[in-house]
Parts: sequence; structure tokens; C-alpha cells
Amino acid sequence: MKNNDENVDVFLESLRNELKSLKDEMDSLIQRVEQAIRIKPRLLDQNDAAAYLGYSTAYMEKLRTKPGGPPFIKSDSSANAPVRYDIKDLEKWIDTRPRH
Repeated sequence: MKNNDENVDVFLESLRNELKSLKDEMDSLIQRVEQAIRIKPRLLDQNDAAAYLGYSTAYMEKLRTKPGGPPFIKSDSSANAPVRYDIKDLEKWIDTRPRH
């Protein structure tokens, strides 16, 4: 009977440790989300801009090659320079889209 009680105690201690670890991870995640909400980045990369507008990243790339797409910013003129979108520009651009 003693071995069984010891096994249960070991198992319960293992569960307590696992729950504490999960709680710590959740607390850390909550802190990061709260920080991201407070920061509210003004410039979005292509992936975030596409998600913000509900478009695919491929469509965002296509919009950059045509007149009338949302304004974007490149840090330099090289072909591989990262593209950024100002949230304010995205909001203005989407507000000008025709409604059907």
C-alpha cells in the first residue's frame, strides 16, 4: 500500500510542476500580448498588412506593381529591401475602395 501512495504522491507532484510551468508560460504570453496591444505598431510588414486588410501576401505583392495600390515604404532602393505599410495609409486606402 505504501508504494501505491508514494506513486500517487510522485504523480501529483509531477502534475503540480507541469501546471506551474504551463501557468508561467501563459503569464508570459499574456504579458507579450498586453505589450503588443499597448505598442500598436504603426508600420506593418507585408504579412501583417495583408492580414490587416484580409488579403493574401501574394495579392499585396501584386498591388505594389500596379497604380492605385496602398502606399508602401522601402528602407532603401534595393530590390530586397523590406516593405512596410503605414496603418494610416492602409486605412485611407481601404476607405477609398469602391463599395458594391
